[in-house]
Parts: sequence; C-alpha cells; structure tokens
Amino acid sequence: MAASKPSRLDKVVTGRLKDPPRVMIYGPEGCGKTTIAACAPRTIFLDIEGGSGQLPARRYSFRDGPGGYIPRTFAEVLDAIEDILYGKHDYLTFAMDTVDRLEALIRAHVCAKFSGKVHPQMNKGGKVINHIEEFGFGKGFDLQLDEFRLLCSKLDEIRLSRGMTIILTSHAQVRPFKNPIGEDFDRYSLRVHEKSAGFLKEWAEVTAFYHFEMSAMSMDGESKAKGASTGKRLLHTDWQAGWDAKARIPMPPEIVVEERDPWGPLARAIAAGQDMTPVDIEREIRSECARLDSAELTSKVVAAIADVKDTATLSRYLNNLRARKAA
Repeated sequence: MAASKPSRLDKVVTGRLKDPPRVMIYGPEGCGKTTIAACAPRTIFLDIEGGSGQLPARRYSFRDGPGGYIPRTFAEVLDAIEDILYGKHDYLTFAMDTVDRLEALIRAHVCAKFSGKVHPQMNKGGKVINHIEEFGFGKGFDLQLDEFRLLCSKLDEIRLSRGMTIILTSHAQVRPFKNPIGEDFDRYSLRVHEKSAGFLKEWAEVTAFYHFEMSAMSMDGESKAKGASTGKRLLHTDWQAGWDAKARIPMPPEIVVEERDPWGPLARAIAAGQDMTPVDIEREIRSECARLDSAELTSKVVAAIADVKDTATLSRYLNNLRARKAA
C-alpha cells in the first residue's frame, strides 16, 4: 500500500465558530452604503469607484499622485489584497466599495487574459476579445465567476488569518424574477451578473438590502399616489418579494440604521446572533409563534424543530418567523 498522509482526524474542529463576519450591503445610490463600512472599527477601503471622497476614510493607495487610491486593473486589486493579507497593520475591517464597479475591472481582466490567444475551450480561433459576451454561450460570465471565487478565497484568508471583518458593497438593480409558481415580478438584487450575484450572496453570511423607508400618499385632487421618504434608513436581512437578502445567523428582519452610529446596529445584531445557543433560538422561535398567534403554524413549527439541534437550521426557522406579520 502506498504511503498516505498523516491522519488529521484527531484535529477535528467542533462547536460553533465566531469568526469575523462576511457582510454584503447593497442598495440604491446615495443611501449610505459606504458610510456604514467607513464607520466599522478601523476600516481600510479598497475604493474601487472613488466614492469615499467625502468621508474621513482610510483608503489603500495603489500608486502615488492624484486618484492613486482608485485601482485601474483587477491585478492591482489582487496585489492590494495580498499586501493587506501579509503586510504589517492594525486594521480590523476590510471594505470593498463597490463590487459592481469591480465587475468592470474583472471583465477587462478576463478579456485581456484570452484575447488574441488560442484556447481550446474559450478562444479556439485566437480572436481579439473586447467584451465579455464575445466569448459566447455564457462562457465569459463563467470566467468572471471564477475570478470572483478567487477574490473571495483571498478575502477569507484575510478574515481568518488577520481577524478582519469583510464588508462588500454594491449598488442595487431592479431585475425580473422568474416565478415558477405564479406570475413573474420585479425585485431588487445586486447590480452584477446573476451568476456572480448568486455566488456573492451565498458567500456572505449576511446579505442586507439597504434603502430609505418609503410611504405612498394620496394627494387631494390626484388619482395617483405619490411616494415619499420617511427619512428612516433600513437594512433588511430577510428574503422578500421586493428584494434579495439573507442571514445565516439569527437576525432581526429589519434594522434601523442610526445616523450617529451607522455600523453599530448591524454589528450588534450580528454579535447577538452569533452568541445565541440552540436553546436561545428555540425560545425565540416559540416567542415568535406566540406573536403570530396561529395554532396551526405553531403546531407545524414545533413538530419541525422537535429534533433539530443545529443553530443554522433553527436560525432559518427563526428568521422566517420574524419576517412574518401577525394576522
């Protein structure tokens, strides 16, 4: 028998882990995504789109001179991540603003990588490629997804080896949702290609939709209601028909962002969720069932969680219940 590697079965890691979180915050322009990231503890920015100019933020400098804090290529971004991973510093939070602007750099990188070069799958004829769609049949978007995977693996190294919270931001777009059990409808999602958006949402432990609270008001003499902002800024961590969001840990479905401490409410919600035990989560589940006041729902939920002991599954039940409105 060939020699095998030493067994690591005696090194199995058990119990819940409280590693720094991976957070995705996305929303419309001007709602304050960058501000939330800037207010996290000792944040260093990769300011991909140059949107932090009015904030007292610490920005990674890619080169000397005006605008040197804005990367020109994806290679520069990867070099910066390596520097933050291995360099000497005391930063506690890594923020990238925004991933939709990063997507443009990745697409240019992918096109340059294969343009004019013969490749058996991606460029058989060795043609010049100027746009991601010129690869044909979605191949370019698969290559883009590969680069996002590489990027996130490096961010995980920063998170785990340097103990840094990771915050990614993105603009939102309204995209048609293909509903397999009813009529299609529009909803907010990340403003990147759907393959990359799906991966980034899965990678993050918290994907929060951020926006101004809106209300519709009917004006005298007008047949159509007009929208108006209440001034309140909200983070949503639950999936709804109107937006994409999720949380792997128990989280309130709606978090009010404070003007004096934009990062604080989200940070406290994450910390509280990470500290909850299965017993705590089950207690909250029963409390939510009491709030919803439905004997049928309570019976189904109690039966479903009877033998469940892992926090991830219980968290999904709790987050789902918290997002429901009482009859």
